[in-house]
This record gives sequence, C-alpha cells and structure tokens, in this order.
Amino acid sequence: MATIEELTASAQTAIDALKTANGGDGMFAQVNNVRREFTDAEYDQAVVDKANSDFDLQENGYKQARQEAYKSLPEQLDMM
Repeated sequence: MATIEELTASAQTAIDALKTANGGDGMFAQVNNVRREFTDAEYDQAVVDKANSDFDLQENGYKQARQEAYKSLPEQLDMM
C-alpha cells in the first residue's frame, strides 16, 4: 500500500503530464463563460485533490466494489 507521500508524487507526475498535454496547452477552468488556464495554486490543489482521491480509493475501494457487487439486504431477502 502506498503512502500519501507516494501518492502525492504520483499525482504530481500525472498533473504535470496534463499540464503539458497537447503541446503545453495545460488545464483550464471555465469562469463566467471565460475559459482560462489554471493558476499555479489551482494546479497545486489539483495535485492534492488527486492524491487524496487515490488514497481514499486505496483505503476504501474494496467497500465500493462490494457495494456494487452485492444487492442491498432487503433486495437479497426479497430474492429468497
């Protein structure tokens, strides 16, 4: 299992790849019907958000998988 620091490094690499995708076009935000490139702070927040999301998936992904794999208890009882 990866630590949050390892996931942050991985997220940094992924966001940097998006930042320079399409010849360096970067990532964009839509604000008041105006498309603008992310600021440095927004890129930093994107890294933190991705690392936290990956960590949550690592820690709780099995719960989500089981919830998707099995029907709810009332539905299971109805099937019996």
